[in-house]
Amino acid sequence: MGASEAGKILDEWRQGDFTLFEVPFPVLAHDDGGMYIIERMSPGAVVISQTCDIVQDLSRKQFVQIAALEKVDAEALGAASRLERPRYAYLDALVHHSLIVDLDRVATVDKRLVASWHREEGCQNDISRRAFSQATGRHKNRFAFPDAFVDAIVGVRTWVQKHRSKVATPRGQFIQALAEIRVKTDKWQDEPPFSEHLEFIGILKGDPSSACRKLWEEPIKQLAGLITDKFSNAVFSLTTYQDLSTFEYITSDRLDYDGLSPK
Repeated sequence: MGASEAGKILDEWRQGDFTLFEVPFPVLAHDDGGMYIIERMSPGAVVISQTCDIVQDLSRKQFVQIAALEKVDAEALGAASRLERPRYAYLDALVHHSLIVDLDRVATVDKRLVASWHREEGCQNDISRRAFSQATGRHKNRFAFPDAFVDAIVGVRTWVQKHRSKVATPRGQFIQALAEIRVKTDKWQDEPPFSEHLEFIGILKGDPSSACRKLWEEPIKQLAGLITDKFSNAVFSLTTYQDLSTFEYITSDRLDYDGLSPK
């Protein structure tokens, strides 16, 4: 395929677009004999480079990055949609295929290869495009919490996992209403107490009614207790994105499941 023909086809591609054509992903491996390349097949691939790089003329931008698709169960799909597993990115268009994007398995390819694929639209609107872009960026830019902190916070993760699906209970409803939990401190230390002051900020997806807040009083106290039992210098607060200041957001770090896996 010539550069001109490929360029016209690539003008239609956007970040998050994918193919369900089986794609081999190379892995550089090593044994006693030295380095060698193995191929792992994927049921498809997603273009994760920015749209401006995809559509730019081949003479100036010849390569883009793609990520592998992975077949998963409903639980993993849900975790990816809630941004709990930074390794994986979620696309609505892949849900009925039970596929998610594995951002740990990427490859650099010539854009003419992408132009030869059948394009499937990955993001149907600006909201999904923004969410996918944020997921790919967060994969590389998330904060590395101290190991001892990760060990200490596992109880919080376990509590959230245990009660998330119990939507008929106040605990489950409260967890469903939580968009994320962030941690703020002036300066991290590697060992307990980690900082002179730790602030855990639970951010709600919306502004719940006073009746909901009343119903959630017990689970809120339970979650706060799990935190303060482990961190005597910590406080827990609830807020919304509307009420959280930009400064508070950019000076805090999101807790995620990839960074909080039990040993």
